[in-house]
Amino acid sequence: MTGHTQRRIGPLLAIALLFSAACETPTEGPPGLAVESPGAHTTEAGPWLNVATWNVYLGGDIAPVLGADFGNPLEVVAAAATAWNQVQNSNLPERAAAVVGRLAEEMPAVVGLQEVFRFIELDGAFQPIAAPLDMLELIEDEISTRGLPYQVLGMQEATSAALPVRLDFNTFQVDRWVAFTDRVVTLARNDVAVSQVMQGAYQASFPLAPAIELKRGWIRVDVEHWGGTVHLINTHLEGQSLSPIQSLQVDELLGPITSGLPGTVVIMGDLNSDAAASPGAPSWTPTYGRIVDAGFFDVWTEVRPKAGQGFTCCHDPGLSGPEGNLDERIDFVLVRQAGGAGGQHLEGKVRADLLGHEHSEQTDPSGLWPSDHAGIAVELLLPPGLASTSQVSGS
Repeated sequence: MTGHTQRRIGPLLAIALLFSAACETPTEGPPGLAVESPGAHTTEAGPWLNVATWNVYLGGDIAPVLGADFGNPLEVVAAAATAWNQVQNSNLPERAAAVVGRLAEEMPAVVGLQEVFRFIELDGAFQPIAAPLDMLELIEDEISTRGLPYQVLGMQEATSAALPVRLDFNTFQVDRWVAFTDRVVTLARNDVAVSQVMQGAYQASFPLAPAIELKRGWIRVDVEHWGGTVHLINTHLEGQSLSPIQSLQVDELLGPITSGLPGTVVIMGDLNSDAAASPGAPSWTPTYGRIVDAGFFDVWTEVRPKAGQGFTCCHDPGLSGPEGNLDERIDFVLVRQAGGAGGQHLEGKVRADLLGHEHSEQTDPSGLWPSDHAGIAVELLLPPGLASTSQVSGS
């Protein structure tokens, strides 16, 4: 029976995945090219520049799907169905409200979000059967409801595909699919002076299965602040299990994406490289050390020990569990100041706090964590001249 099922499902799986890949929204231009120049908004008042980064979590544990044997469709269906059930149980509307509510307390000038997923449930003919479940749409709706002065400056698609989540055992055909798209998104307050937005997908990617390419992306926002330019890069790098791909993405990040940029450069996001781990640990990769060695200051280390250990990962995939179960530091705000590294400490003043790691920040009424990650909110006070537009050396 299993062999018969595989013969019937296999071609459908390949066709649907190819169809989903063909329907992807193409990246607007190759990595490193400007795709939007919105022009400047009203200049932000005051010398402090506050930013935040948060991986808002797709809602389910995708590891069993990534580890499934794609030559065995039954295994893929089982793994994908489990992940989809978790996503549906993760209550994206409540979590979006909690994320926006916490950001509203901080009111950062620029916000970088990762894992901003969009899901569409499809029937066996690959036709939508329900409205999309879209974390970005939910976040924007919550921003609008609260009357917050934010807009989306950039949205970069990453992995986009479809997976089978239900099988009709009478016909041995897949009768339910879930199409999904992963995205990084950058928001900014309306009073922030934005001169340019650039975005792209990393060229380094991983072919998981026919027509499924694991991709990651980045968005760069140039902000005119306190008489100078600050370049803020929001990104999500590949996971630790694909460290060689992550390393190639870092080559791009430290190369064409940030090398030679004038002014102050900020990298923020989920880098999937545990600064609290030692080489050989499953959560460790060389990425964190490489970026720091390239002249980027880790803001969290500038405020320790007062700010604590700064763990950001990971709550239980079901978003329950005790406070304090975070034990990895893989989300960062990293700053390279104008003029290069120039010393052992970040010049100026910094403040930092975690988002979504205390029980008071859980969703209402379900009591879920807003994400499996904690976010980071940072305030930077750069001394005069360090946000200048003078050229810096390449990394």
